[in-house]
Amino acid sequence: MIMQNKVKDAYNKERCGTTTYKSGQAEVMKKTPIPTGEPTKTQPKYRGPLIITDVLPGDTYRVTQHGEKSKGHSYSTTAHASQLKAGPNQTDSDREDSSDELFR
Repeated sequence: MIMQNKVKDAYNKERCGTTTYKSGQAEVMKKTPIPTGEPTKTQPKYRGPLIITDVLPGDTYRVTQHGEKSKGHSYSTTAHASQLKAGPNQTDSDREDSSDELFR
């Protein structure tokens, strides 16, 4: 059991923590490329700005498209913290934990 805890501690030492967001923050979400037969290099990589409307268990958030409606419906979905990044007008002080740079 002691060896298992040592291995666990060594693994977790190098692991990055997830960023925690609050309800009401504006974020952007990773977007999957649309298969058009053309290169996906020029397609948008992120969708946003999205507003976090609800914090769910397991680092999952309910997000809603802010201001833009498509066919009369607003875009709303759930996303894991690993799919979200701070919006363009967010600073590191607005978040509880800072992650890597925006729009890599």
